[in-house]
Amino acid sequence: MKSALRVWLLVSMLCLPQLAPRAMAATPEVRRLVVKMERSFNRKAYREAAKIAEELYAKTKKARFLANAALCYDLLIDDERALELYRRYLKADPAAKNKNTIVERIQFLRNRHALKKREVTFLSDPSGSSVVLTQGGKKVFSATTPSTSWLPFGTFRVRFSRAGHVPVERVLVISQGPPLTVDQTLLSSGAKGMLSVKTTPPRATIIVDGRPVGKSPLENKPLVPGTILLRIELPGYETIERSVTIIAGKPSELSFALLRKVARVAKTPTRRYRSKSGLIGAWSMFGGGAAVAIAGGVLHLLARKTINDANSSLDATPFANRDQAFIDQILAKERDAKTLNKVGLVLIGVGSAALIGSAIWLIIEYRRPRRERLSARMPMIEPLILDRGAAIQVRLQLP
Repeated sequence: MKSALRVWLLVSMLCLPQLAPRAMAATPEVRRLVVKMERSFNRKAYREAAKIAEELYAKTKKARFLANAALCYDLLIDDERALELYRRYLKADPAAKNKNTIVERIQFLRNRHALKKREVTFLSDPSGSSVVLTQGGKKVFSATTPSTSWLPFGTFRVRFSRAGHVPVERVLVISQGPPLTVDQTLLSSGAKGMLSVKTTPPRATIIVDGRPVGKSPLENKPLVPGTILLRIELPGYETIERSVTIIAGKPSELSFALLRKVARVAKTPTRRYRSKSGLIGAWSMFGGGAAVAIAGGVLHLLARKTINDANSSLDATPFANRDQAFIDQILAKERDAKTLNKVGLVLIGVGSAALIGSAIWLIIEYRRPRRERLSARMPMIEPLILDRGAAIQVRLQLP
């Protein structure tokens, strides 16, 4: 490919602007530089020849020297510099005879260079703004608008700034493609932003940084750019607070739906008192339980005494005198005693349950000044009569 390019260059050189003839050298200094440029070019010191050609253009303002410099950079495959100088040449000499050839070469170089970089033009209003391109916190490119440059692919942050204007920073993604134009308008630092606020329901008070600015709906209220604390108040509704960024020259339109305040009912503390009726009931239950338990104990003792008397009578009667009537009498006494004993045990159980329940009740009543009432109901006492004795079941219903 290099050999093909060289062939193309050799052929195109017949059409491209030739190295400026010595006849153009009006001064010894210019003549010396022309000779030096030709020698550098002939020994393929293209970079040196290009610098001399640019120096000659600065001295003579002859457009052909720009073409000579562009050709040298073209041979060095420095596409960006070659493109820049070719364009300057066409601008300096719009009627150049080899214009079509130069245009074709420019298009070829652009297509080749677009595989590695992208041509980006930065514009601003007003022009003359500073543009800085950074990537990962490092500056990649800087210029003053308007500016056109070839930039590598990637994601960058671009910042436009100018004295007396609000700086703008944005993200710029550069990928392979046609020429890219980035145009940015900078607003005067004295410009203000507009705030519009709508609420449902309306007539809410709009407060900005602690200062009331009107009622909703608020339309296009001018504010200084920056971050403000927005507060919205309406009696009977929840207050709303938001941080809002005001941008110069741009409207900020906000809408809010206000929520009604939930009525908060004050909790009335439970009165802690000692109920006299509760104490009376507890003590009455205690007394009744004690009486029933004592009665049951008496019946139990009587039953035991009856059985003991019957056994003693049986032991004291000789066997010969124990007729059927005597035995039936003894058995009847034992049956009555067992029945009496069961009744006594039941009464003891009921009385004991009443005593236990009343004791718990009394504890609850006497502890009320220090804690909430545990239960408003009396204990539930359920006696149980079993085949081999008696039992009680006490239930307490706690809140």
